[in-house]
Amino acid sequence: MRKTKIFMLSSLSIMGVSLLVGSTFAKWAVTDNADPFVMTVSVGGLPVEAGYYLTFESDNYSPSGSHAIKFDSSDEDKAKKLNVTIADNTSARIYYFNGNTYEKDKTPFPFTMGETHGFVSLSSDTLTFNTDRSGNVFSFYLTNEDKLYVDDETYKDFDGYYVTYQDEAYAFKSSNKLTSFESGDNLATGSFDFETSKSFKVEHFNGRRGIISSPFKQAANYPNFLSSSYDDELMTIKDAATYKLMVSRGDNHVYFANESLSSLSGYYILYAPDYSYKTGVRMEDITGVNIAEASIDVAANTTIKIKYVDAVNDVVSGNYKQAGTPSYLDTLDQSETLTFNKADKYDFYLKDSGEIYTAIGSYQTVYLDAGGTSLWEKPIQGKMIYFTNNQNWSEVKIHMWKDGGETTSWPGEDMTYLCDNDYGQGIYYYEVPSQYDKVIFNNGSGTQTVDTPISSVSDGTLFYPDGTEDSKYKVSNITYKSPRVGPLFYAWVWEYGKDGRWVELTASATKVGKYEMTVHSYEDMLVFARCAWAPTQSDGSELNDSTYVWNKTIDTSIPGDGYCYTMTDWNEGDWSSNPI
Repeated sequence: MRKTKIFMLSSLSIMGVSLLVGSTFAKWAVTDNADPFVMTVSVGGLPVEAGYYLTFESDNYSPSGSHAIKFDSSDEDKAKKLNVTIADNTSARIYYFNGNTYEKDKTPFPFTMGETHGFVSLSSDTLTFNTDRSGNVFSFYLTNEDKLYVDDETYKDFDGYYVTYQDEAYAFKSSNKLTSFESGDNLATGSFDFETSKSFKVEHFNGRRGIISSPFKQAANYPNFLSSSYDDELMTIKDAATYKLMVSRGDNHVYFANESLSSLSGYYILYAPDYSYKTGVRMEDITGVNIAEASIDVAANTTIKIKYVDAVNDVVSGNYKQAGTPSYLDTLDQSETLTFNKADKYDFYLKDSGEIYTAIGSYQTVYLDAGGTSLWEKPIQGKMIYFTNNQNWSEVKIHMWKDGGETTSWPGEDMTYLCDNDYGQGIYYYEVPSQYDKVIFNNGSGTQTVDTPISSVSDGTLFYPDGTEDSKYKVSNITYKSPRVGPLFYAWVWEYGKDGRWVELTASATKVGKYEMTVHSYEDMLVFARCAWAPTQSDGSELNDSTYVWNKTIDTSIPGDGYCYTMTDWNEGDWSSNPI
């Protein structure tokens, strides 16, 4: 019967060579019949199980040390190890063993860090952990590209966007964290109470990776919110308030809003040099042709702009320009910057076309004592006649002459449109001077009426075509009610050297027997006129045309608010020595 014996040796000498055996004694088997046997001895240490190992300085970087950790296999990476607690060990290396390599032959596995980490760094082949991360739980990912990613699982809940303050060393505090969004226009938003002159950044902190991204920049200039400029990363609040911050997904910039300012949004008159709506004047919002109006006192040499203000988002927009160049403006027509050369109250009208109309908003009231109708009995010159444009001519002209006497140049003068009759046909009129006794109505392009005598027709006669003869229209006439319903008192007023305008006088409710009107304070000249009807021409030419004006005064300067002009002759008069 064969017997087997087991021998345990701590050392063995074979062929004069002493061999050291590893920590587990070598084993071999012999039989009692002295058959040959085979003996296997592990020399120089034990083989290490194949794989990647995280080893620590405290174990002399030994894969069999008490702190050594073997990586697990991974379907996506070369190896990984999750949820490893790092104690007081500050340095580590990674080794790879193929299963036949002995520990004494180990060399560090070459790799690079996948990203810059705030808590671990790689120098040569050694990983160094920050001491303030001791006791944290980490996960390790070794990719197929030989990059090592280290995640601090302890800080995973700290991932997010933060407002970090300069006077707090840009610390990430839970109270300063914005709310993150997976989708939508914004990556994150948050509202924070800021102190005056508070400086801060908006940063993204990947707590698990320990990565702080580059600070986000402000999206635009916020002249009333921030003391910093567009694209600045370090931002400083101007005035204490609650501001909403929005990190845009589209451009990675920070947008600002102050919801408490919603009532301030609108059209503003902004003053140079900073054009801030905080020192500007909000215009009244209205509907119609004008979209905003204002009346304000303006000092001499003041420069302004009109802009639309979105006060919530601190956005000033709009390129509104001046229409015309009044004498009180030093700036050119269609300039968006208006400079006033005289102090006064001004009216501002912003049109929906984007044009700004301005007028002096201070006024003065002047009075007229007509002095009795006898002073206004200058006779009406000529004869008022009317024409019905029932042939839809694009122009209506009147050629006038006297047999053997004066004549107008063909095709004559333009007739003036008055109104449409009940059939939608235009009624035109012209006052024919007394030196003419025949007329021809025509369209200025060859189509005309027959010669038409007017010496026997009455003032206010209406003519209308009723047929043709040799390409010339016959005309018939009917008596038409003359619109001469005067006396209507008007005044042509103007600023010396400038254009003027018509102003109607009305019977005064407080000054018995007087007529009154209101003019701008800058208007300093006028002519009083007794008119056949309300004048419509804007250039004042009707002052020399008896079609409109029966009588008029000579040019006279306006002495000031409250003065009265008393007629002394049909074309002359005197101002009161004091306001009445």
